[in-house]
Amino acid sequence: MDHLEKNLIKTQDELSKLTRTLTQIEEYNNQMKSEIAVTRRTTYRAEENIGNQEKLKKKQDFLIDHLTEQKKKLNEQIIILEAQYLAQKDETKAARDILREAFTEMENIVVSKKNLLDRWQKSLLEMQRRDKALQVAREALK
Repeated sequence: MDHLEKNLIKTQDELSKLTRTLTQIEEYNNQMKSEIAVTRRTTYRAEENIGNQEKLKKKQDFLIDHLTEQKKKLNEQIIILEAQYLAQKDETKAARDILREAFTEMENIVVSKKNLLDRWQKSLLEMQRRDKALQVAREALK
């Protein structure tokens, strides 16, 4: 009986140890389940965050493409406007040259007109003097 009691005590000890080991394993399993759940939630959040970042990147890419296209159009417009400016600058210079020439020509015409009027006045005076001389000569002949 002694032997049976010892066996019983030994078996109870082993059962107790096994029970403690089983409890520790269950606690470890629960702890692992909890850690796995936390890791999954963290993973889901990270995946969601990555998805949001990808959406944001697509929006930024779209904006960059839009701004790049707008910049291209503005650069083309600048080139056109610069060409127009240069053409207008040349046209303005040509118009100023024409105006300068016309002004010089007008001054020459005014000077010529003045000279012609002076000559005409002198001719009229000369004709009047000759007319008087002719009248005096006619009266002297009468």
